[in-house]
Amino acid sequence: MPQKIRSTCAFVAVFAFIFLFPSHCRAWQGKVVGIMDADLFLISHESQTDKVKLYGIECPRKGQPYWQQSRALASHLVLQKIVEVTPLYRGHNGLENAMVRIDGVKDYLNLQLISYGLAWVKPDECSANICAEWRALENLAHSKSIGLWMDPNPIPPWLWEKEKRQKIQERRQYQENTSGITSLSAEPFLIAIKTGMFDKFYCFVFLIAGSIYTKPQTNAQFETA
Repeated sequence: MPQKIRSTCAFVAVFAFIFLFPSHCRAWQGKVVGIMDADLFLISHESQTDKVKLYGIECPRKGQPYWQQSRALASHLVLQKIVEVTPLYRGHNGLENAMVRIDGVKDYLNLQLISYGLAWVKPDECSANICAEWRALENLAHSKSIGLWMDPNPIPPWLWEKEKRQKIQERRQYQENTSGITSLSAEPFLIAIKTGMFDKFYCFVFLIAGSIYTKPQTNAQFETA
């Protein structure tokens, strides 16, 4: 299926979802009480606290370059402030994906993080009309080497997490293989300790070492005589 058709279908699906389930997409207000990542907030409203993920973008994860910078920017912009949240859908991880903006501010925080060069537009998720504007801003930040785009080849979080999982799996596999070899090589020594064979072994080594050490002395004495 061509990319244009896929994007159109995705947009129609989102539009249909909003049309069929308007109550889910109704905007609500809350106070940002925590910043987990630059695109993941704890928002308090109606005597409860929800995790809210910014729709359509991904910011650096903890352990990635620019994670601290992006999180600091998000904290500066929205922490302890009243925000307007427009939920779009709940992801497979249970997180509410939403458009978020500070009360009284026109631009969504999703867009602001992109313009500061501290977020990627998700290629497989962002399909609404506004995403075209976001991608244009992302390309502009990239061309001007703003934020994380100062790195010539920044790794998107979804690829970084995939590589991280692969490395963990490879490390576990290596440890399993190594532990198997170690236990196998150590088994004869454990048997020797239990059966007392080490005592006989050390006596044998002592006799061999003694004969080797005393043999040159005997030859030297014979030649001198």
